[in-house]
Amino acid sequence: MPPVRGACAAFGFYGLLSLLYFGLPALDDFGTALVSAEEIEPSAFQWFLAWWPDAIGDGRNPFVTHEIYAPMSVNMTWVTSIPGLSLAFAPVTLLFGPVEAYNLVTLLAPAVAALAAFLLCRHVTRSFWPSVAGGYLFGFGPFMLIALAGIPSHSFSALIAVAAYLVVRGVDGTLPRRAFVVLLALTLAGQFLISVEVFAMLTVLGALVAAMAYVLIADRRGAMRQALPAVALAYAGAMLLVSPFLWYMLFEPYLEPTHAIPANHSIDVLGFFVPERRR
Repeated sequence: MPPVRGACAAFGFYGLLSLLYFGLPALDDFGTALVSAEEIEPSAFQWFLAWWPDAIGDGRNPFVTHEIYAPMSVNMTWVTSIPGLSLAFAPVTLLFGPVEAYNLVTLLAPAVAALAAFLLCRHVTRSFWPSVAGGYLFGFGPFMLIALAGIPSHSFSALIAVAAYLVVRGVDGTLPRRAFVVLLALTLAGQFLISVEVFAMLTVLGALVAAMAYVLIADRRGAMRQALPAVALAYAGAMLLVSPFLWYMLFEPYLEPTHAIPANHSIDVLGFFVPERRR
């Protein structure tokens, strides 16, 4: 199957699955019914989706808000305010509303993530159906199913697979060096503006995978060494792109999260390997 036609077919398949799995109950009333298993988290993310285009459109500082936790101000870089998704879906939010935008983000998240993983798998395997399976496992796996309950900052994880795809192509030489640096910088900046946590996870796990590949794949070590400066340059470019966000995160006051109890947010190590039971 031709590459473009194969990618379109795979995305159509993943989109249909997402709609069947998660979207059918909300189709009759897409403007009020939420595609979510949670009640509290989605309301916060709807507000975040509306905040960034509203603040920018009114000429206000989008990094600080007085609208929540009044009378104190809140530094929006220290909450999961998803500016990347908010700005990307701003036309939907402004034309239809934050509920519709939230539902669209939720339904697209697994399909787009699966498509990104499909492209990575197809580049490696040169085979359509194994790549469809690989995309499905990434886009509809345990991590995604848990995040889809109401955490779009985590469920919209397509850029993880996109970053891996770009690095593989940068190492094997099928992507020009300048394009590799620019596209990876944009991908990393986009992930940073969706979720700083996932960006950090991507960076740490990416470094570990790269180290394992360097040890296990001896015939590609030279190509990996040559790609390393380009990856570093892409990270520098990404940090430059998100520098206003970083400035407010590192140097401006923020509200201490005294309402968050660490024991309620601890991680079950087994949850990395098997789905967790929702409490």
